[in-house]
Amino acid sequence: PRGGESGRQGDEGHGERGEEHDEGGEGHGDNAHGAEHQWWKYKWERDYVEVLTEIVMVLGAMVFEHVYHILHHMAQHGRKFGASMVSEEAQAAQNFANAFGDSLFLVLLNRAGGEFMCLGFLAFTVWLLEQFELFETL
Repeated sequence: PRGGESGRQGDEGHGERGEEHDEGGEGHGDNAHGAEHQWWKYKWERDYVEVLTEIVMVLGAMVFEHVYHILHHMAQHGRKFGASMVSEEAQAAQNFANAFGDSLFLVLLNRAGGEFMCLGFLAFTVWLLEQFELFETL
């Protein structure tokens, strides 16, 4: 073997733990601003940061959904507008009607609305991170 070669075939392009060195594609060449930039040495380093970003976004979506659920519960069981003006008989009849809960379609519609709100939050988060060029920084 010459110089620093180990003599083993198939070792070319591998990093310190056997991962392939990213020799082309993303990160190399010109970016949107015309400057050459690559902060990672091995592909697993970039993948690690991407996974951490995804974890933070999923945790943010979970927190958003939890806060949305709490606010929805508070709004649903809060003070009713005009309830003090209703007679006791009408309040008793309303309490009897509320004992059976909401229709299944209403429950499904509320759940679907909550999920779409969560998806909208994620889309807004991705848009906001793109506006601040966080993805370009990474």
